[in-house]
Amino acid sequence: MNFSQTPPPKVVVTGMGAVSAFGVGLQALIDGLQRGESAVKDITLFDTSGCLSHRAAQLAEIEHGPIARSAKMALLAIDEAMTGADLKHLEDGLGANRAAVSLSTTGGSMHFFENYIREKIQGQPLIGKEVAHYHPQRQTHDILSYLNYQGPSSLVANACASGGNAIGHGRDLILAGLADRVLVGAFEELSELIFVGFDRLQSVTQTSCRSFDKERDGLILGEGAAFLVLESESLARQRGASVIAEICGYGHTTDTHHVTQPHPQGTALVGAITTATRQSESLGYRPSEIGYVNAHGTATPANDQIEASVLDTFLKTVHSNASVSSTKPAIGHTLGAAGAIEACICLATMQGRCLPPQINTTQPIEVIAERLVAVGTTPKPLQQVLNVNLGFGGSNCALLFRRYEG
Repeated sequence: MNFSQTPPPKVVVTGMGAVSAFGVGLQALIDGLQRGESAVKDITLFDTSGCLSHRAAQLAEIEHGPIARSAKMALLAIDEAMTGADLKHLEDGLGANRAAVSLSTTGGSMHFFENYIREKIQGQPLIGKEVAHYHPQRQTHDILSYLNYQGPSSLVANACASGGNAIGHGRDLILAGLADRVLVGAFEELSELIFVGFDRLQSVTQTSCRSFDKERDGLILGEGAAFLVLESESLARQRGASVIAEICGYGHTTDTHHVTQPHPQGTALVGAITTATRQSESLGYRPSEIGYVNAHGTATPANDQIEASVLDTFLKTVHSNASVSSTKPAIGHTLGAAGAIEACICLATMQGRCLPPQINTTQPIEVIAERLVAVGTTPKPLQQVLNVNLGFGGSNCALLFRRYEG
């Protein structure tokens, strides 16, 4: 997108919903975060007896019928987002070609495929539909069928930056004039294959997730879903929608330094944040207004030191007193859904509904120590909030949200 000349139309958020290990609904998520709790518990979805770690932020069992568990999470979050936007159908007041859907996930619903492999090993009759349900496009089909929607849709898979990029892509569709309303979001369920993979890489902690702590030793996986309804400002005003916020900046960059490790100078993250900030400035907004950053903060040795340095330099450069925290110690790293869930957290923080504390961290990295949110800090409304995500393969994403003053 070229923002150098005529300012683009505003893209606003009119609905949001979430499902997390704290329970169904955005309120359950922000209440758990504000209390400084952790939703991490022993895994019951699959056997972890051969693993180094046995814990994750697992959602309580939900009735999902014939569809995938991840798809049911998505539908619950979509219902909340659509209800909040006062919509029954995506195309309400639109032609079908003026609405779109932008989804993301990394694992799809691997338990279908895992069951298929187990049955094959055990010599049981194989059921082809197990493999068919495994693919992410199957969950997309189930979601779109539930919505009775047949318009354009896309599925983003940029590792742990996927959720943020799905939101950014939806914003780009509106700015490009290709849609007036886009349902954006992500879903991810705990998978034995992915869990064991991270466990074998020794990326999962055997104690607790301690983001930005000197003694951090790994991440905690989680699951959940989150969705937003994005609209052009003109459409939202025309139908009298209640606007939650404006998306004023989006940056996405990729580095080729390493498949799993970030660049030592965090160059791609710097680029993503810079792009988002410049877009926001083109709209007349000041980056000094950023009051909170939801950091990626995986608690892995390589990520946190680099990210902390990048965020410290950026916030000092723009003269922002923003506080920082990673919510992954509380709700786990939800991989492809992380960017969408954390975007909802950012919006709730901007509204003054919560200010997520940095739990479990007792020996913070010096460069960011003074910015980390302490447990019990009183939330207050903010002007701008920033969400950043980093993914395997060098994918980096930054989203800037601003209080709407239309």
